[in-house]
Amino acid sequence: MNKHSAIITIVRNDHIMLPIWLSYYRNHFNSSDIYIIHNKDVDMDIPKDVNVSFLTQVEQETAGLTNAVQEKMCELLETYEYVVFSDCDEIILPVKCLSIKTYIDQLKSNNIQTVATTGYNLIHNYEVEAKIDLTVKILDQRRYIHRDNRYDKPLITCQPIIYGTGFHKAIPDSYKRDDDLWLLHLKSFDYNLTLQRQKDIYSNRKLGETEYFFNLKDRKSTRLNSSHVSESRMPSSA
Repeated sequence: MNKHSAIITIVRNDHIMLPIWLSYYRNHFNSSDIYIIHNKDVDMDIPKDVNVSFLTQVEQETAGLTNAVQEKMCELLETYEYVVFSDCDEIILPVKCLSIKTYIDQLKSNNIQTVATTGYNLIHNYEVEAKIDLTVKILDQRRYIHRDNRYDKPLITCQPIIYGTGFHKAIPDSYKRDDDLWLLHLKSFDYNLTLQRQKDIYSNRKLGETEYFFNLKDRKSTRLNSSHVSESRMPSSA
């Protein structure tokens, strides 16, 4: 009998995001069911109790990353019933379930093979919110989200799928989006950390885009409250 479910991510220069990602998903998956694909040209401290594989030089290009995830998914589906993929700055949050595994059980009972998230950017409103404290739960400190359909991504599946660039679309494309399966994109969860990460990865060429993310006056945002998500499932960095 196959095991219940596994989760995959990719890391590259994610010294801040990976501990947050692991802290959250360890609440939903055993360490032995967590798989990290590591861009080996960047030195990172990854815990030894999770599974790690390394990209080749060719795979470090975008298409190679996509292929690496697809291949790992196909491999894992030989021994797991469902596989979840999440980028290192993404938190998948089933808002009406206590856990991702409980949510997957519902997919199984309804014979749903692949499901897409409903995407939101979690935004630092630096006019009213302090800089992030990584020892405290993130959603105790960040209360503003912005709907972003680019993150309506097919990320939970029980069948081999072929991803487009960025994992935003997939074939077979018969999947549906679930309003109650949130993806919180953490790219802009702290102004200073986001600027530093963009400089580390892109130099200065995307800093204008970063400034746009934090300009809440020109963008429609929603304030999170207790009716959206329970405290017990808020992502934590500790």
